[in-house]
Amino acid sequence: QLQHSMEDISQPNRQSTTGVALEVLVSDAAFRLMVNLHAGYRAYDSTLFSETWVAALPEILTTGFMNGALSESILSVQPRFIEYLRLQAASRKFVRNNTLTDEWVDITYPNKDSVVLYGQIRSALQKYGYLNSKDVDGNLTGALKRFQYHHGLTPDGKPGKNTIEALEQSMLYKYRILALNLDRLRKQQNDETNKLWVNIPAYRMKVYQGNKLIDTFRVIVGSPSTPTPVLSSHMNKVIANPTWFVPKSITMNEIIPKIKSDSNYLKRNNFRLLDKDYKTVSYENIDMTGISADNFNYTIRQDRGADNSLGQLKFIFPSPYAIYLHDTPGKSLFSKDLRAFSHGCIRVQHPERLAGYILHEINADTTDIVNLIRSGRHREFGVNSELSIEIRYITCEADDAGRLFFYKDIYGTDKKELEKFTVEAGI
Repeated sequence: QLQHSMEDISQPNRQSTTGVALEVLVSDAAFRLMVNLHAGYRAYDSTLFSETWVAALPEILTTGFMNGALSESILSVQPRFIEYLRLQAASRKFVRNNTLTDEWVDITYPNKDSVVLYGQIRSALQKYGYLNSKDVDGNLTGALKRFQYHHGLTPDGKPGKNTIEALEQSMLYKYRILALNLDRLRKQQNDETNKLWVNIPAYRMKVYQGNKLIDTFRVIVGSPSTPTPVLSSHMNKVIANPTWFVPKSITMNEIIPKIKSDSNYLKRNNFRLLDKDYKTVSYENIDMTGISADNFNYTIRQDRGADNSLGQLKFIFPSPYAIYLHDTPGKSLFSKDLRAFSHGCIRVQHPERLAGYILHEINADTTDIVNLIRSGRHREFGVNSELSIEIRYITCEADDAGRLFFYKDIYGTDKKELEKFTVEAGI
């Protein structure tokens, strides 16, 4: 309305005051956009002015205006982290190539009539662009495998529960999930330091040097009942051949019931019973039948070895949740597509490779970590240079080719956050 008023030549006396009001509104809109682009959707109020980055926005805006590069200056405030840049680029491709309707696909599952089931799957795959109407039946399995691959599932071409759940989602829902994860990445303010980037729903950890991907590891994360927390910290210690002091909750909920049913359980699994002074106590002399959380005044420790629950390597970082990265003797679990099995800690596949990277690239240490592990000797290494660890919950990622990967919302976090976010973002 102000723009139209300024263009009304019949009222020249109003143009100067109208121009001022228009400038205020447009500047305010630009600042709101810059705030959301830099740090995600948030309350636009006086508390923002305590942030140092907010004070820089007027200069960025005016410099862009004076240089004739207003759009570029506004967009420059976005994160430069490669995970964000990939997802942002893929979002443009997604919006161009899809109709964002809220039509959910209805697939009857389980279904004894395989003809009906595969007909519904075919329709869904055609809707999402994995199949076209001219594809013959033999291409259905290949298309389903591609769909599974892009949804963090084992690409076996078999329509299991998780595959069906992903096939049923509407395009508008996927768009909202994409937008929600862009917002999460904006809020996290990742810098370009060396980092270990753990994505919980992807069951994956990436190693970044600056903004360059160096290595990728499969990981096992916390179960829905004992979820891995989202946090930022820094790696400060690598431990070879660690012992394990069993947390009280695991002792009472899992170890004690096993001891009661199997008197040799502690001995067979290399556990020791320690008193309050951490001296070994003979568990044969203790009546385990009456043990409870109130009267069990011991600590259980598992000795070093290949069967230790922490495996042969442990990676320590400060955390209020007492979690860490570690090896595991349960290697077979890494072959599963959904790997939420731990009590909150993060189990790493090929931890000797991660330890080697930290020792050789970060510490400039020549220790042969594989031989050290094989020797069975306990040794601790401090981390000499900055290596941050970011544990995140990102349910939509993209690769350099602009392909999107959607992951199962294992903790139900998307559902809770999406309700608030869609109102804030107006989508």
